[in-house]
Amino acid sequence: MYIRSFILRLIPPFLLKYPLVKRFVGFSFVGVVITCVGIFQIYILLRIAPRIFTYLQTWAAWLYVANTLSTLFSILQSYYLNSRLVFKSGKSRRNLLVYYGIYGISLLIGLATLRLYELYLPIQDPLLLSLLVIPVTMAWNFFVSSRFLKSVEKNEVFDENTIFVE
Repeated sequence: MYIRSFILRLIPPFLLKYPLVKRFVGFSFVGVVITCVGIFQIYILLRIAPRIFTYLQTWAAWLYVANTLSTLFSILQSYYLNSRLVFKSGKSRRNLLVYYGIYGISLLIGLATLRLYELYLPIQDPLLLSLLVIPVTMAWNFFVSSRFLKSVEKNEVFDENTIFVE
């Protein structure tokens, strides 16, 4: 069964005639995969690492350092998947630099959002605060990536030959 077919059945057919919608579906799919990996990374960094390295429990900046490390690693994973599966832009040094620029700004937006959440939301759990940042950065990443990472072959986004389950 193709994942693409399943995902595309969930979208009203009149929307699928727009390449931006198809691109968003592919971007979202990659985003879900990267988000799951990122949640696992942030869980390790915020829940397990402080138990092993006890000094992290008292380091106030650890929340921000952990989010930065997780984001930097996720950027590389996301670049590879998005350049191959969604934007069809191919891997190049220029695209990697553009991608890191876009996601570097996203990291700053995410850290600022995290700080605002920490200050103004009554939530004390650092993991939950980190998860609440995801929708903000995902919106930024998609729209800016769509603008700067052009597809090599127009309208050929998220095709059935690139994403499938055996």
